[in-house]
Amino acid sequence: MTDVSTTQRRKLSPRERLAIFERAGGVCCCCGGKIEAGDGWIVEHPTALGLGGSDDRGELRPAHKACADAKTYGPDGDLATIARAKRRKAKHLGIRKPSRFPCSRDSRWKKRMDGSVVLRD
Repeated sequence: MTDVSTTQRRKLSPRERLAIFERAGGVCCCCGGKIEAGDGWIVEHPTALGLGGSDDRGELRPAHKACADAKTYGPDGDLATIARAKRRKAKHLGIRKPSRFPCSRDSRWKKRMDGSVVLRD
């Protein structure tokens, strides 16, 4: 499995944002609708950086703010997919979260059959 680290996002100048908008013809990359004057829009990565997407200027697309939020924060959005991929990778590599449950095997305390709690040997 390859390690997909989080890529730092670079700041875009107004000139770069305008170039991205004009290159796409003012069309939202998520819904395909026209971005009208006064509509809130952002520059979106078609493939999320956390899923191995690129931060190249040629890969960036304009998207309505509402469409981008649905793509990122929705039930099957990018954040949920990234978290799922990280959990699967950790499970595949045998990394598990330690149990914090009292009297579990990772605890210094042990619960006996009679209900008393004692320190482990």
